[in-house]
Amino acid sequence: MIFDVLAAVLAVIYTVRLLDARRQVLADHPGVDAASFAEWQRREVSAYRLGSTACVFKAIVGLVERFQAPAAVAAAAAAGVGWVPYVVSGTVFFAWVTAVIVTFVRGRRARIFGLNAGVRLGAPPPSREPG
Repeated sequence: MIFDVLAAVLAVIYTVRLLDARRQVLADHPGVDAASFAEWQRREVSAYRLGSTACVFKAIVGLVERFQAPAAVAAAAAAGVGWVPYVVSGTVFFAWVTAVIVTFVRGRRARIFGLNAGVRLGAPPPSREPG
């Protein structure tokens, strides 16, 4: 249950980062090469799309397990394959953990690539008008 909540929270965080990377335009980053900007955006969006999708999938599977697991385990045990629900659950869990780790690594690499290319995310400095 705690991992399902964690998956939902990470899904929100990754989706926000995904949307933030998508809304960036080259004009907001003066001095950044167009090819480098496009490559940074592709890497960033790709990394967070993977994490967001994996976390949403894990949260949905967790809800299904929570409400359907007793019936599924009983049916599998009656059929003589009582281990199947546990294998499916474990596979989903380890696939999710792997996707979260890969997302962290790829997101960090994309962020470093962007910083080296000159892409600066965050709030722009306030403009100062004379007077």
